[in-house]
Amino acid sequence: MNNEHDNTPRTETEWRAQAAQILKAELSRHGVKYGELRERLAALGIEESYGGLATKINRGKFSFAFFLQCMKALEKQWVIASNDKENSRAT
Repeated sequence: MNNEHDNTPRTETEWRAQAAQILKAELSRHGVKYGELRERLAALGIEESYGGLATKINRGKFSFAFFLQCMKALEKQWVIASNDKENSRAT
């Protein structure tokens, strides 16, 4: 179902950008900056340098396991991902 209004990512770069956008949106919604995320991940036993964390998120090059770790650090249990930027959210 391809049409001119379909905003589904087509390339690996576009998929990574969407992944980064979803994670950054959740951090923003919860007022959590990279430094605080780093501390929250460390409390879960996940060690990341600030620079490594920022690079990983900004490039969108992270595993789904890392995404789930971040959601746990944000105390999120459910994730709803959508192509619509307005509707992508975690609860």
